[in-house]
Parts: sequence; C-alpha cells; structure tokens
Amino acid sequence: MFLPLIAGGFFFGLGSGIAVVRGAALPKWLGWVAIVIGIAAIVPPASFPALLAFALWSLIVSIIVFMRLGSSEKASTAVPAPAT
Repeated sequence: MFLPLIAGGFFFGLGSGIAVVRGAALPKWLGWVAIVIGIAAIVPPASFPALLAFALWSLIVSIIVFMRLGSSEKASTAVPAPAT
C-alpha cells in the first residue's frame, strides 16, 4: 500500500506545483518547492520525508491563504459602497 501513497504524493506535488507556478494567487517559490518535493516522493529513500514535507507545505499554504483571505475581508469592509 506504500506505492499508491508515493504515486499520490508525486502527482499531488506536480499538480499543485504547476498550478501555483502558472497562477498568480500564491508565490512562485511555493510552486517550485511543491514540484521538488513531488519529485523527491518517488525516490525511495526520500519518500517518507517528502510526504512529511507535503504536510508542512500544506500548512504553510493554508496559513498564507488564510492571511490573504482575512486581509481582503478587512479591505472590503473598510471602504463603504457608494450610495446610488
């Protein structure tokens, strides 16, 4: 059952990394880190540490998204809408 876990880590890393690099919502370095971790997931001695690195990567990305979501809510409520 370890092989499907490794394959999932590989495809998750490549997929999310390419999406981040091509998009503009997150910093590009996060995408490159995800791609490197995804490739490391298929190397046998680095498979388990790479999967742990994905957990840390996911935590960092979720904090960045949460911080941006909080700042956009503050910005939208700070300026009242013009009356029509």
